[in-house]
Amino acid sequence: MSHLLSHGWLIFLLFCWVALSVGSFLNVAIYRLPVMLNREWRSQARDILEDSNDFSSKPVQEESETFNLMVPRSRCPDCAKPIKA
Repeated sequence: MSHLLSHGWLIFLLFCWVALSVGSFLNVAIYRLPVMLNREWRSQARDILEDSNDFSSKPVQEESETFNLMVPRSRCPDCAKPIKA
């Protein structure tokens, strides 16, 4: 009986670890996907406007930093210090 109980706790801990990992990934995806889409749409709009010879007086600043689901690492929103794993 105690042998069966010890496996139950092991399965429970494994389930908790998987659930926390999936939740953490979803949190990153929910935040970053809209930002990635917005950057892509802005880039496409710039290309279309340049092709149509739009005479805009303000140059648009490009986002030079790579931004996807892996890069950059998560940061503190207040101080911008990277968050450790």
